[in-house]
Amino acid sequence: MSFNLLGSPFLSLFWLTQVLDVLFLSVIIWFLLKSIWNQPAMRVVIAVAVFVILAVVLQQMRFHATGRILEEAAKILPVALIVIFHEEIKDLLSRLGRYLQEMEFLNKSKPGQIQDVFIENLVVTCASLSRKGMGALMVIERDEDLTRFCSDYHPLPGIEFVPILVEAILTSPGPLHDGAMVIRDKKIVMAHAFLPMHVGLEGFGGRHRAGLGISERTDAIAVLVSEETGACRLAINGALSASLSDKGLKRRLYNSFYPNQSGRKPEREGT
Repeated sequence: MSFNLLGSPFLSLFWLTQVLDVLFLSVIIWFLLKSIWNQPAMRVVIAVAVFVILAVVLQQMRFHATGRILEEAAKILPVALIVIFHEEIKDLLSRLGRYLQEMEFLNKSKPGQIQDVFIENLVVTCASLSRKGMGALMVIERDEDLTRFCSDYHPLPGIEFVPILVEAILTSPGPLHDGAMVIRDKKIVMAHAFLPMHVGLEGFGGRHRAGLGISERTDAIAVLVSEETGACRLAINGALSASLSDKGLKRRLYNSFYPNQSGRKPEREGT
């Protein structure tokens, strides 16, 4: 005895397609909600959902005048949402492009873009800052220009990344020690830059929220040194790493800038 729904057997290609269709739509909705869950934009989504539900309920309760007004207003919601969320949509598409670029068949490393000496200097700088109890947020620009995400920054004329110079800039109460240092092509191009912050992240201060926030919106790598604990962390693609040892930090940086480089012996991350 076959069980039919809508004229097709339950175990048929038609229903298999419908199940896959629902799963595909669920994944898209989950991805969209995950992208804005902790963002201010989520409040707008909730308000719009309440607005639509209210319009349907009032129509069913025969509040014809109010329901009709809400129904007509709902017709312009798609355009209004695009205008409201244009920055979020642009960031979402940018993140999707980065995820696709990380896939093996699209991933094309750029050897020489970041030299080993820069990574070595960066690790030495983080270790020195950690020992001295100095906090830092150093953001390494990759393919995307970070200028539009930075505010109140002081431009610098492409200063070479040298550990002792970086420490001098970050030493308090110097005028440039606060905010983020932005690095482009191995050179320091901004200091005292303020970045968009991640909403949430319990137990961490503004430095870590800013590093995570810029990594959510761009392909930049944020290198963080905690002033309180001395822990070194990386924020990449909206994810904050655990505390890294010098070797762990070096390995993560090499893996980020040289993803296709073979023959490098993996090293364990340390706390």
